[in-house]
Amino acid sequence: MRCAFLQKSRHGTVFYFRRKIPLDLRTVLAYPQIYVTLETTDRAVASARARKLAVQYDEVFAFIRNMKDKSKFSDTPLGRLIEKRKTEAPLRERIEELEDALLAEKQHGLKALRERDNLHTQQSADLVRAIVGKTAQDPQVPLPVSPPRATSMSLKAAIAKLLESLPLKDKSLRRYRGALQHLQEHFGENTQVHTITQERFGEYAKLVNKHPEWSEGTKRLNITVAGRLFSWGSAGHVANMPTITTRTHKLGRSQPADRQRDAYDEMQLAAIFNDIAAVKKSKPERFWITACCAFLGCRLEEIAQADVVSDFRQTRTGVWYLDINEDIGGSGHKKSVKTLAGWRTIPIHPVLIKHGFIQFLEAQRASGARTLFERFWQPRKTSEPGRFIFNHHITRWGGIALARLKRNANLHFGKQTFFHSFRHTFSNYLSGQDVSEEKRAARLAGRPQSAWPCRW
Repeated sequence: MRCAFLQKSRHGTVFYFRRKIPLDLRTVLAYPQIYVTLETTDRAVASARARKLAVQYDEVFAFIRNMKDKSKFSDTPLGRLIEKRKTEAPLRERIEELEDALLAEKQHGLKALRERDNLHTQQSADLVRAIVGKTAQDPQVPLPVSPPRATSMSLKAAIAKLLESLPLKDKSLRRYRGALQHLQEHFGENTQVHTITQERFGEYAKLVNKHPEWSEGTKRLNITVAGRLFSWGSAGHVANMPTITTRTHKLGRSQPADRQRDAYDEMQLAAIFNDIAAVKKSKPERFWITACCAFLGCRLEEIAQADVVSDFRQTRTGVWYLDINEDIGGSGHKKSVKTLAGWRTIPIHPVLIKHGFIQFLEAQRASGARTLFERFWQPRKTSEPGRFIFNHHITRWGGIALARLKRNANLHFGKQTFFHSFRHTFSNYLSGQDVSEEKRAARLAGRPQSAWPCRW
């Protein structure tokens, strides 16, 4: 996952912050983009600095837009600071370019030395073969026996070792197994991993990208997971594991990210809410699970597994909010959040409170239920003690409800899924309101580093 506005230098050493100036402000700032060195080769450090700069420049843009006379911006202290940056930055970046060039020249020299050493090795091998051939003609001299070449590991064993070492959630683990099973079927389970070269991997990637039944996301996932196997193994976990790069083999997006999401339009949303409003009294669980996913922007599992006592809280000032976490519920049930960054708090939307959500919550607490909807949809048990899939039957109901709407509402629905498309609709709405990518990601996923990175 890439951080927004983060870019490496030409030789892949120092990280830079790069961001386009909004079109309406380019005449004020007099340059098209911001390009600032982050002065580090560490991605984690660079990501933190890039996020900080992104927020600072959001504030700069807002400051300029609020000025009555934007032509006077260059006379403000902030304007003079940016002008100073514009004069100093090219010199600094030129120095870093020269440093990169020297590094590249040094690497080229090392490569030449390795090629010379390889030539000497080849010549020595030819000489040894000539001596051995001559010795073979003399029956009194025993031939030297070469030790067997050490193999690395079979592909099947390497995959099993990787899956054992990764702390993956159940859903992610299933995806990894599927992708790695496809890789294993292509190369063969007994293939030694050191024999899989970059060229052979490229042929496999081409096969994946031509798969007629897979989406672009599935193709990128399969190549990414296969690449992770080799990057993990070459880090010292598997002997003789080759280093494989995957960046050039992944398909680029054919559309902007917001157009690839299967979101609802206004007519579709109206049809959904008209449908559930009719059963608010007779089937309140259907009304509230739909409304919560639409107005909170959280994942279905996050709302379905929330403990009614410990996860729905109220501040001292009276604001209700949902605390999304993996803490053991009051009744001992385990919860699951997609990532650690997904632990977050979400305020309960005033519209939900207005229409009676708190009364529904209190009713579930009074009934002794652990979660909001377990009295209506039985959680699915898993093999792990205390672990349930709270959204299993809810998801099935949502699929049936959406299929019924497609038949009866005379509306065209695309590839939407009943609940998750609310998240896509939520994200697209925020984007249309000029909410920054950093804030959107924090609202939806709990992290300032976006899951849908900005394309500077």
